Amino acid sequence: MAKELFNEAELYLVRQWPSAQLMEESMDKVRKKYAALCQRTMDAFLATHKELDDSRVRVTQFWDTGFAGIGRVAWHHAKGHPGFYMHNLRLEVLTDETEEAPYAYIWLGKPPKGSVDFAKARKTIQSAASKLLTQEELRRCSMDDPDEGCPLYYDLPESRHDLLGMLTEADGQRFADCLTAHMELLARFTPVLDEILLKGNAAKQ
Repeated sequence: MAKELFNEAELYLVRQWPSAQLMEESMDKVRKKYAALCQRTMDAFLATHKELDDSRVRVTQFWDTGFAGIGRVAWHHAKGHPGFYMHNLRLEVLTDETEEAPYAYIWLGKPPKGSVDFAKARKTIQSAASKLLTQEELRRCSMDDPDEGCPLYYDLPESRHDLLGMLTEADGQRFADCLTAHMELLARFTPVLDEILLKGNAAKQ
């Protein structure tokens, strides 16, 4: 017996194709508006933090769970773009309770061998965290990443329900303000990343 071309869900789509197409087009518009909001948020943050000059917003691409972040072009290296990021922001992830929760983190990546002492970098960031963060913020953070490229991270304290509520309220500004607040927290470590990624390299030259 020949295998059926379409499964039941696909047959339903074929039978409802005009409606499904309208839904597809509407979802595409939502993704574009969401990406634009996140990009504007990061751009506005950079405008008030002149020491930072680079933003990366990839919240709708299906090859990733969705991230947005900021940093400095001077921090770039061949294997990554160090900076301050939030991950698991793609709508398909943000709306699914079975997915990993959104989180914020400092990313060093994998700089060229010998350019960064990860053990020393971790200690530097841990020491700085005790001075730059409140006790509540510090309790939220983890600094045990075995990959070494992510020396500090924390789950966003806002629930998925709260984040989606902010996003769908009026012009989405409360969602933008929430992202900004987490960027503000991480950006306190800008001088620390300068010390790790710039001064260390300069000393080796």
